[in-house]
Amino acid sequence: MNTLLPDKDRRVIPRWREFRTTLETGELDGRPVDLTVFDGRGFFEEKLENWRDEPRIETAADLVTAALVLGRHREAEDAARFLLLPDGQATAAVKAIAEMVLAPENQAGRVNVAETKDIDTEAEVVQLRIRTLRAQLRDDPRNGLQWVDLSRAYSMLGQRERSVRAMERALALSRDNRFVLRSAARLFVHIDEPDRAHQVVMRADSTREDPWLLSTEIAVAAVAGRKPLLVRQGRHLLARGDFPPVQTTELSSALATLEMSAGDMKQARRLFKDSLVDPTDNSLAQAGWAATKITGVDVPARLLEKPRSFEARALQETLEGRWQSAIRQYHEWLLDEPFSSRPAAFGSYLASVAEDNYRLAEEFALRGLRANPDDPVLLNNLAVALVGEGRMEEAKAAFSKIGDVPEALRSMLSATAGLFKFRTGDTAEGRRLYIEAMTHARRSGDKRTEALAAVHLAREELLAGTVHAAESLRAAAKVCEGLDRLEVLHMLRHVMNLRP
Repeated sequence: MNTLLPDKDRRVIPRWREFRTTLETGELDGRPVDLTVFDGRGFFEEKLENWRDEPRIETAADLVTAALVLGRHREAEDAARFLLLPDGQATAAVKAIAEMVLAPENQAGRVNVAETKDIDTEAEVVQLRIRTLRAQLRDDPRNGLQWVDLSRAYSMLGQRERSVRAMERALALSRDNRFVLRSAARLFVHIDEPDRAHQVVMRADSTREDPWLLSTEIAVAAVAGRKPLLVRQGRHLLARGDFPPVQTTELSSALATLEMSAGDMKQARRLFKDSLVDPTDNSLAQAGWAATKITGVDVPARLLEKPRSFEARALQETLEGRWQSAIRQYHEWLLDEPFSSRPAAFGSYLASVAEDNYRLAEEFALRGLRANPDDPVLLNNLAVALVGEGRMEEAKAAFSKIGDVPEALRSMLSATAGLFKFRTGDTAEGRRLYIEAMTHARRSGDKRTEALAAVHLAREELLAGTVHAAESLRAAAKVCEGLDRLEVLHMLRHVMNLRP
């Protein structure tokens, strides 16, 4: 069955976006930023001159890709239109980049236009970005900001070693730069090296007086299972009131989460309230998550309209049972953080459980697996989607790639193994495996997974026409009593309609 990792421990880990996008969010306000280091003077002019001298597909493609990477869209519009002529012979990836260059300047997320294309085209677009960034870095090898963007591009393709090497170059060049440090912390958490993320932030001289870096230290320490070292500095910085709320929102949020974990709900509520005065999309998502765990944390609906609040909106739409809207937000979130497994896992789960859309679930899983090829949740969700599409051999191949899993995912593996048994005619063994999944989830206190396994078992019994179908359906309804997960209840109603 499709599943998710438990969401009990969300932390305010920094977002990792391209430099120019990060600049637009205001995250780098208050720090001097020399944009001339990122506009590609000389490099871009050479591409522009080549296009003007020889207007053909190759020179146009080089120009629009450079324009996309360097944020100089307007100067490449003629080349982009040339590439999109009806009789043009440009590749799908190059055409996708041309579309991005021509997208309106005020269109939120315009750099992601091409990433609504097929998966192969998306990968080719990233490869073209990488090629251009590498060429630019050959001309300007000390540009730490572009090394970060190159690292991110590699991470989108699951090229871990290259991503780390590029980030190490960025750190060597810009060890105290807020953008570089927060990006590095996110990368090292992403590759399951939170201790390294913590060390990088702690070694920087700028961390102790920068609210963005203090919040990062507190968050990554928690992920690493360490005691945060700069909590006192963070509290003192907030108490001084030297920074506007937008600059301290993630620090307030990180401290609120720390207080929540320690059981001081009064302090947690106060700090979450402070974090919502002028939140980032990240602190907004954290408050939305906290609101599902403790009372007294309220997220005003107007805040969900803030740019790039895809995760927060996805959670809200899911909680309110608006499945298609939620899935759209998960897709936007995945485009915003294409290296992250979480939006892909959420999207594949909801597409399958709430919408019964296995093709869409497959697409979410495949996009996530491009950057996270060994992720057990994504491999499992892909296998379930392929079973739903009747592609059993491919499903078995995906499921066989799952290695060791944490204890929290044992129920997932048992239930999916049960699905395979039902679909290949061994209903007795399938039933045993589903019951095993339910039992393990119950012992772990995981009500959602227990209910989900029960509903899936009832569905398989009904589809197989076994004598246990009615009993399994009654048992599933019983397990779902009092459950607040609307997607599971929605699936239960759908399964009930399968009764003859």
